[in-house]
Amino acid sequence: GTASASPDGSRFSLTPVATAGVEKSLTIFARDSFGNQLTAGGDQFSLNLAGLSEDTAAATVSTLVQDDSDGTYFATFRTETAGLYEISVLLDGVEIYPGLVEVAVLPAAVVPSRCLVDGTGLESPQPAGDGSVDVR
Repeated sequence: GTASASPDGSRFSLTPVATAGVEKSLTIFARDSFGNQLTAGGDQFSLNLAGLSEDTAAATVSTLVQDDSDGTYFATFRTETAGLYEISVLLDGVEIYPGLVEVAVLPAAVVPSRCLVDGTGLESPQPAGDGSVDVR
């Protein structure tokens, strides 16, 4: 018969840093309960990304798992909200190794048109040290 993947043997790895708005990828390796790499696809892996703060818990997250039909699965996730998340990969609803992994999603590059400049130093010229400017 055809071997099937096991949550005990399957695993994934990723660098735990991503950038807001940029797709992050990882590879899932389907293995049997003895740790042997499978050479066919067909298993049901899913990706779960959960925010660890109030802001990230409410964030919209998109995930995708693609079966490469060779025992590996290409997975991606993307969110536009920077912060800390926990990611896990599930096989038929059961976490695979290494379990929950904390991922830091860093802010994207600065977009000048979305920046705001505010402060008393903008109203009229001030002697050195008498005004303030905040850039956000």
